[in-house]
Amino acid sequence: MHRSIFKVEKNAYIFGGVPYAGLGASNSITSSLTWSTTRSYNIGADLTMWNGLLGVEFDLFL
Repeated sequence: MHRSIFKVEKNAYIFGGVPYAGLGASNSITSSLTWSTTRSYNIGADLTMWNGLLGVEFDLFL
């Protein structure tokens, strides 16, 4: 099935008070269009030893 997403409009643009024909958007492509969603996770651990002389950080991003 083919749906046109653009249509020619008679007064799409106006320059210097003169209307010009141009392309405009027709109806939306689909009514079930939504924002994408994701899930992300972060697991982390920090370790400091010998009065701050040695430090280790670990992060895992999923």
